[in-house]
Amino acid sequence: MTVVVVDENGFSHQYERIEAPIGAVRETLAMLHLQSTALSAPVTQQDTA
Repeated sequence: MTVVVVDENGFSHQYERIEAPIGAVRETLAMLHLQSTALSAPVTQQDTA
């Protein structure tokens, strides 16, 4: 697979062909998705308590 990452400054970083077990790839993508969702969620009063 090929991975492209966009950092917080909007720069794209492309990583050429990576070979890894599919289970590890799925687990890693799930963790990245959860982190991405958490970072984009608005902070609530409850989150700061």
